[in-house]
Amino acid sequence: MFEYCKNLSEFSSDLSSLTDGSNMFENCTNLESFNSDLSSLENGYNMFMYCTNLSEFSSDLSSL
Repeated sequence: MFEYCKNLSEFSSDLSSLTDGSNMFENCTNLESFNSDLSSLENGYNMFMYCTNLSEFSSDLSSL
């Protein structure tokens, strides 16, 4: 969905219904902050792969 989005530096949204986030933010190298409800997430394969600047992460991963 946002794969290779180099301009994305922060993300805050309701993703409470998301079950498959595979590769969703892969290679978003400027993503620094993520704040979202991922309580339904079951597959997060490579979801944040190569997000080398991600320093703030706030989420519910209870279904992962």
